[in-house]
Amino acid sequence: MMDTLKVENLHKRFPVKGGHHIFAVNGVSFSIRPGETLGLVGESGCGKSTVGRMIVRLTQPNEGELLFEGQNLSHVKKKDDRRLRREIQMVFQDPYGSLNPRKKVQDIIAEPMRLSGEKNKEFLKEKVVSILKMVELNEGYLDKYPIQLTQGEQQRIGVARAFVTDPKLVVLDEPTSLLDIRFRGEIVLLLKKLQQETGCSYLFISHDLNIVYQLSHRVAVMYLGRIVEEGEAEQVFRNPLHPYTKALLSATLLPDPKQQRQEFFLKGEVPSPLDLSDSQCNFSARCPFASEQCKNCLPGPVTMESGHKVSCFLFHEELVKTAG
Repeated sequence: MMDTLKVENLHKRFPVKGGHHIFAVNGVSFSIRPGETLGLVGESGCGKSTVGRMIVRLTQPNEGELLFEGQNLSHVKKKDDRRLRREIQMVFQDPYGSLNPRKKVQDIIAEPMRLSGEKNKEFLKEKVVSILKMVELNEGYLDKYPIQLTQGEQQRIGVARAFVTDPKLVVLDEPTSLLDIRFRGEIVLLLKKLQQETGCSYLFISHDLNIVYQLSHRVAVMYLGRIVEEGEAEQVFRNPLHPYTKALLSATLLPDPKQQRQEFFLKGEVPSPLDLSDSQCNFSARCPFASEQCKNCLPGPVTMESGHKVSCFLFHEELVKTAG
């Protein structure tokens, strides 16, 4: 079965004064299958939101390929552009900031359909009412403005706007991070329900690891523009391999207090994203296991027998020992 999305060696650099560059995304590759959720996690500034913005074509990559159902998004013909805008949608982090405060709910939700060429007003209203029901709201919301809604209702409108065009892929960029805690669980349950009903794929971008675990089938961990670990959600959360992943997870609580993870501390500060080198592991300055090899070479991804991938010389050496 063809992947819904395939990302290959994606790069994004932002120029700054003095001829330098910020390396926001630096050689990222992953795929998302039909009906699957890939959780993309990492500290703020690691580049995960930039990846999402490139997928929905709000930002153009410097290098690499984005393949949606085999079609290269960098070479989209005009006749395919409207179709792709319908089939790839995004839910943004700020529920209120992403909604036009001057428009009513019915116009906000209908906008993606209008942009894709739909002009039949009667059909548009029927579709909006239908999608409101899917996100568990009623027709009474049609004439409301965003400021009249709770945070949770605003984000439901954002989700409705993304789903009104029957997308095959939805990029969810921190959709729960600004919500009051009482609304977060509701939105997660809603997203699960919508995926089951529609069969669409998700790229779920978040730093909330507990929600990532609830929603994701697979997880990719980013550090300073690179993916350092990827695997099934259960693999990554129960048996993290990369030292950075271990440090991230050690800060999260498990439901059973008797099963809390061993504390894993990092040293030093996150290096500057300016002019990052391809000749060393960028995590080496903080890693308690760093060797001279880490400071002089960039580790490539290693795939374990389980399919779990990790970019770390600790596992390069492990495979060599196993082969020997």
